[in-house]
Amino acid sequence: MLILICLTVNSCGTIVLSLIGANAKEVKPITIKNGEKNVVFIPMHHVGKKEFYNSVYLLTDSLGKKGYKAYYELIKPLVPSDTVYNRFNYKKLRKLMSRQLAKGGHIDTVTYKLSGRIKISNKYINQPQPKALISDISNPLNIDVSLDDLIKKYETDYGEIKLDSCDMNTGIYQEYKCQGIKVLVSDKYKIFKQGLIRDFRDKHLAEYVHNSDDSKIIVIYGKAHYNGFLRELQAIDPTWNQE
Repeated sequence: MLILICLTVNSCGTIVLSLIGANAKEVKPITIKNGEKNVVFIPMHHVGKKEFYNSVYLLTDSLGKKGYKAYYELIKPLVPSDTVYNRFNYKKLRKLMSRQLAKGGHIDTVTYKLSGRIKISNKYINQPQPKALISDISNPLNIDVSLDDLIKKYETDYGEIKLDSCDMNTGIYQEYKCQGIKVLVSDKYKIFKQGLIRDFRDKHLAEYVHNSDDSKIIVIYGKAHYNGFLRELQAIDPTWNQE
């Protein structure tokens, strides 16, 4: 509720950032083991301080030298990304999210507004791209689901995402003034946020990690995924436990 109120009050920016952990200066990794594999989970937030992201890089570098391989979060677009089909899927994603898609991150680095609404300090930055965030020595690999996977999963389970003329005529990164799922069918918006953005991807991540040939793994995912990831791992193998 506080975050929703803060979306309309600029002075609440620091409160919102504090709630998501953006004031942290150093990452606090979590170790999970099952007797055969060691997993170091690095909980991320998409907006934070430069020192925090530097600590992520240094940790992946240190662990990489010890033979750990990094798996990171990034919903994969179709390749090539600039196709009519892919742009159509981006518009379906935007309708599900019920808001304008971020281009380059959640912070507009020109106006220094978070999500286009909350004025924040310039001491915060967007989460760097994987090349700048993760040391090459850890052989980083994007193991997330694809945009196509998300859209197909939703439409298979809950029906077609129907785009109206407003959706079709609004550019992908233009201000979104159309009616998203959140406005039209609030229950479907909740299903999308929890069922797909978290549960579906948490299960995919857990299965990938458990079935991987790698025994030393770094998982670089948003901290909101941790509980679901651990729960899904333990559903596969109850011997998975946090140290």
